[in-house]
Amino acid sequence: MFSIYLFIDGRQIDNALSVLQSCSGNSYDATWKYNIAFLYAYIGNLTKSYSFYKKAFSLKISQPNILELEEFIVNVVNQETEKYQLYFCLGIISYYAKQDNPSTVKYLTNFIDQGCGNLKFKKQIELSQKIINEAKSK
Repeated sequence: MFSIYLFIDGRQIDNALSVLQSCSGNSYDATWKYNIAFLYAYIGNLTKSYSFYKKAFSLKISQPNILELEEFIVNVVNQETEKYQLYFCLGIISYYAKQDNPSTVKYLTNFIDQGCGNLKFKKQIELSQKIINEAKSK
């Protein structure tokens, strides 16, 4: 997808978001929703990101595509450790799309540990704790 190229080629976030927003008429395609959710998370807007992820989770996407998304996000957060908010994405993808409770706990715990002092992510930290508790009880 062209938006991913724009992201990789110089982190052209605004251009990538514009490309993805042109897909908004396609309400049955989860891929663009996952991509736009990632970009919003990357720039620190977890509220908007979570909104798109919730929409994406309600649609069908193949398990190999989910694993590719996870691998892509892991690579980004490993290269740019200051983007720890991407652990929130990884955690909710693991919980809602993969039903992988151990990964959910690992990713969301990383997010909480690194973001505990950031009031900007207070709601997402609270949601992460709730999801961790649910994942541990299953």
